[in-house]
Amino acid sequence: MSMNMPKKVLQDISTRNTDKEENFNRKWDYSQGDGIVEREKSDSMNKVPNTEYNRSNRNGGGCKGPLGFSKKAWFVIGALVVVLILVFWSKFATATVKVVLSQQTTTINDNFSAVLGTSEGALNYQVIKLQKKLTKDVQPTKEEKVERKASGQIVIYNESEEGAEKLITNTRFESPDGNIYHIDKEVTIPGAKGSGDSLVPGSIEVTVYADQIGNEYNIGLVDFTVPGLKNTPLFDKIFAKSKTEMSGGSNGVLKTASEEEIKIAADSLQQELRTLLLEEARSAVGEDRTFYEEAVFIDFSTHTPTEVSENGMLAIEETGDLQVFVFDKKELSSEIAKKSLSSYDGSTVLVRNLDELSFSFENKEEFDSAVGESFNFVLSGSPRIVWEVDQVAFKKSLAGISKSSISTVILSYPSVRKMEADIKPFWKGSFPDNPDSIIVEEVLE
Repeated sequence: MSMNMPKKVLQDISTRNTDKEENFNRKWDYSQGDGIVEREKSDSMNKVPNTEYNRSNRNGGGCKGPLGFSKKAWFVIGALVVVLILVFWSKFATATVKVVLSQQTTTINDNFSAVLGTSEGALNYQVIKLQKKLTKDVQPTKEEKVERKASGQIVIYNESEEGAEKLITNTRFESPDGNIYHIDKEVTIPGAKGSGDSLVPGSIEVTVYADQIGNEYNIGLVDFTVPGLKNTPLFDKIFAKSKTEMSGGSNGVLKTASEEEIKIAADSLQQELRTLLLEEARSAVGEDRTFYEEAVFIDFSTHTPTEVSENGMLAIEETGDLQVFVFDKKELSSEIAKKSLSSYDGSTVLVRNLDELSFSFENKEEFDSAVGESFNFVLSGSPRIVWEVDQVAFKKSLAGISKSSISTVILSYPSVRKMEADIKPFWKGSFPDNPDSIIVEEVLE
């Protein structure tokens, strides 16, 4: 038995989509609250397209990093920063170059001649003069009648252009008040150099002693004439000036010490002065010059006071005057190379162990440093001769070239046997453009 169901006609079907499109004005949405909430949907939301979304899609997907820049933009910025860092580090690049210098050890036992001044083609020497004073207290042990002559240091000048002048032992010097002092040995005063306004008088420093005992010869700094030269052309050319006061003159009963005690104090002071003067001379010479103790002259003078000091002691004063003959290291090294190497071609060399060589001054006791302008000496030993490199020129040759071009630079510097370079930063393949950024370290093997 079948049941006949009535057929639905088309008009009976509801057209919901059309009604929804026209009449639905609400939207269901999820929020962070519970369940589903309902919010108003404006007509503009239905009709205006999402232009921001569309734009971002057109630009590549809308995936953004910090500060609103895209990942691609951040990549470009990062690459630029890296490039700037590399450029900055390269700008301040440095290089350390170790060079192995050519060297040869030889033997020598030869005579040399040195000339005072700067004569071309000769081994020259210069004179350094230093003076120091020290005092030492000695306990007075006795009273005695003291008859002592005053003494002091003067500088004798020679303005004569005729050359050196010799003054005999006991030559007199007169002070403005008529006191007479004399020298106790023969001296030679060098002649003047130059002429006119540029004339430089020769000079020598000596000790003079009062002609008579007594404290009236204890005077201050004055000028002196030479009475023995009166009525001669040299009277106005040779004269003297005080370097120290005249002191020590006495004629009376004084507290004093024995000669032995004074001598012990003077010997102790002389030993100390020698050490101090040599140390000061080494500082004055510097790194580019050298001297040997055999070429050092030191004169000592002892002054014993005529009165005790406030502490009741006798202050013995010792003065040390030093003269030292100084050589330029490279000049002396070149002379040594000439005498010890038959193949020496005049290149710049330096004997690295000059202080180990034995130096002997010929006829030192007879040499008068006041007039002598040359002297002879003997050097012996095993000099270690090293061929030097001109660091200024060497750095300029390296500046800006690639590391692979080092071999071409070495060819221009025969004194360099081999070299090794460390350039920073490590990725930089060439030396800094600024020569001052290159450090050269010399190595001996």
